[in-house]
Amino acid sequence: MNSKSVFILGAGFSHDAQIPLQSQLLKEIINYSPSLEEADISKSQYNVKDFLTNLFGSTKGVTLEDIFTILDRCVIAKERFKSYTWKDIYEIRSSLVSLILYILHKKQEVIPSDVENSYLTFSQKIIEKRRKDGKMKDPVSIISSNWDIVAELFINKALTSKQREDTKIDNCTFTHGKGIPHINLKSLGFFNIKILKLHGSLNWLNCSNCGRLFVEDEAIGVQMKECEFCNSGSSSDNYNLLLEPLIITPTLLKELTNLHIKNVWQNAFIELQEASSIYFIGYSLPYADFEFKYTLKKAIRMDATINVVLSSEDRRNGTKRRYDDFFGKNINFCFDGFRDWIQTIDSF
Repeated sequence: MNSKSVFILGAGFSHDAQIPLQSQLLKEIINYSPSLEEADISKSQYNVKDFLTNLFGSTKGVTLEDIFTILDRCVIAKERFKSYTWKDIYEIRSSLVSLILYILHKKQEVIPSDVENSYLTFSQKIIEKRRKDGKMKDPVSIISSNWDIVAELFINKALTSKQREDTKIDNCTFTHGKGIPHINLKSLGFFNIKILKLHGSLNWLNCSNCGRLFVEDEAIGVQMKECEFCNSGSSSDNYNLLLEPLIITPTLLKELTNLHIKNVWQNAFIELQEASSIYFIGYSLPYADFEFKYTLKKAIRMDATINVVLSSEDRRNGTKRRYDDFFGKNINFCFDGFRDWIQTIDSF
């Protein structure tokens, strides 16, 4: 079997870009001060704060896992939760999702310049490895558990700087948008760089009527857009169908039945099964990610090399122990963080 490197990105990968960790997101949402032009954000923020205060007595010490598990449980069962109808719960859930994506979008707009070089170096090495073996080979892929698009932003920046118009990001499902459908890239002769977003993405919008997935280079997940296909008929057929963000929330009741999400997960399984080297970057192997841990255990070959890049505090906070217990084999650990690690790597 040919050599293949698979990179699994967790929240720690984007943290140097000042993207909040999941444990920090709720605080960012609560403390954000909307401008007068951000009336929709202000309304969503009020709805979420009011809900959290009514249920927990405070917005402090509450985790997104607890919140979304309650919200998703009510929406799935279509049942009341105390004074809230399931439709109320659905609106609160939508408000919280919108706020999460909006905060991520705002943070991505101001990535510190002093960290850009690390992400560009990583992106250039990924591009070099993909192009080195020719268009028909499949030597590298990225699996991301993140909603942010830091990896995509810098890969596209690296491609632009080198004028690599024959190389494009591939989300491994049928996409619509400004560019070529991702599923057709390789057959049309492009070098495809696979980025598999297990939990959806900030640059995805989904039509709940026709099932089309719209993907662009920018953060369209925070925009209000209509489906150009479902709203293109006569006035009697025009229902003003709005596209919806497609993200999998941090809940113990993860809903993975969306066709595009299923495609991504199936492709992620194949990538892991074919991998000779696997790099976990900033991924803490959390207990709640049992679906992904199941996939890892089922797919990864016994002879695959496991490399784990974490921060110094991950040596003491239980993350290292989780990796040792889960894989039960020799693991190459680096606790210097992503920025220092990438400078020591000549090639993947």
